[in-house]
Amino acid sequence: MRSSFLRYVVCAMVALFLCGAVALAQLESGQIAGTVMDQSGAVVTNAAVAVKNLDTNAERNTVSSSTGAFLVPGLTPGHYLVTVTSASFKPYIAKAEVAVGAHVTIDVKLSVSSSVTQVQVVAEAAWK
Repeated sequence: MRSSFLRYVVCAMVALFLCGAVALAQLESGQIAGTVMDQSGAVVTNAAVAVKNLDTNAERNTVSSSTGAFLVPGLTPGHYLVTVTSASFKPYIAKAEVAVGAHVTIDVKLSVSSSVTQVQVVAEAAWK
């Protein structure tokens, strides 16, 4: 009788432990992911990606991988401003709303920067 009761208590404790583990696994967060490309569709590596929570001003940063992909996990639900920058490209800015468990995808197409570098060449001719 005693071993039966002990077995029941152990099974109940294991069940409670497993329920707690499942509850912890259900995080109340979301993520923003995407791919950074140029206008021709070629991936842009090492682009800086900044994700700012507009409600709390908390900011997370990452860079695009060798495949142009980026991922910012563990975001609390809220409104975000996503800024992507890379040399020779105009900054890309987008707004996103992250809900509990949401996977927001933002595929970024960067445009070539319109800044122009002006070079002035002055040549002098030697007259003899």
